[in-house]
Amino acid sequence: MLRIALPYIYNLSASIEPVASLPLFSPVPFKDVRYKFLAAHNAITELTTATLYAPYLRASALLADRVLTILKTHLDDQDAERVLPDFEVYWVKSQVEQYKTALLAEIGVLHAYFVVQKGAFDSWSLLMFGENLFPADLGSKVPEAIFDAKEAGKSLAYETPTAAGFHLFRVLECVLRRYYTHETDGKAQPKVRNIAVYVNAMQQAQKGDPRTLFLIKEISDRFRNPLIHPDAVLTVDDAIAVHGLVRAAVSEMLKTLPVPPVTTTSAAAISASPA
Repeated sequence: MLRIALPYIYNLSASIEPVASLPLFSPVPFKDVRYKFLAAHNAITELTTATLYAPYLRASALLADRVLTILKTHLDDQDAERVLPDFEVYWVKSQVEQYKTALLAEIGVLHAYFVVQKGAFDSWSLLMFGENLFPADLGSKVPEAIFDAKEAGKSLAYETPTAAGFHLFRVLECVLRRYYTHETDGKAQPKVRNIAVYVNAMQQAQKGDPRTLFLIKEISDRFRNPLIHPDAVLTVDDAIAVHGLVRAAVSEMLKTLPVPPVTTTSAAAISASPA
């Protein structure tokens, strides 16, 4: 999935349109259109050779080559004071118009989508910084959870809420494993590693905050367990609700987890070392 720069499309149109809009059947001094030709030539060259669109523009490729050849022929002519006769102006104009028509038709069938905001979540944050929707110390205390935190944000932004739910539960499980180790003073992890087993083991050992464990169990019973079945799906509203619940549980567990010690290779140690 690649992000499309909309200003590029606007600037491309602004570079091609002046040539397509030349007056019909009227001689034109070349010096009046030289920079229009140059701008159109450069824009079409960049589009067809140096952009992510290039491999997908096939129907208009032949017309693009023809327009580039025509424009280059005029640009290479050293007679800057010449006047383009009306038939030459018409030829350039008609070829650019044909290319523009083909290009518009081709762009019109490309798969392009606008990512709308989900609830109060900013689309850019969901797509690029999903981990920022969790407490700031998630990365330092449970770095293995960052991948799924990012993927959960993307899944929610792209309206795949069931996938978002899976990633959110993976975040919860990552933090729960660390929480279990901390609260049980390093006791071996359960052989069956799922949320319910961890919660039951901690409750039986009377470890961990009972309120936090109750919240985690409710999340598991209400959302995590049903989601295992193929006929269960989440809506976007469900995913937003799950995110809030998971974040609350993660936040409570992170409060008790220690900050990892600074090592000689950590960012904090490097920034504190003398130059």
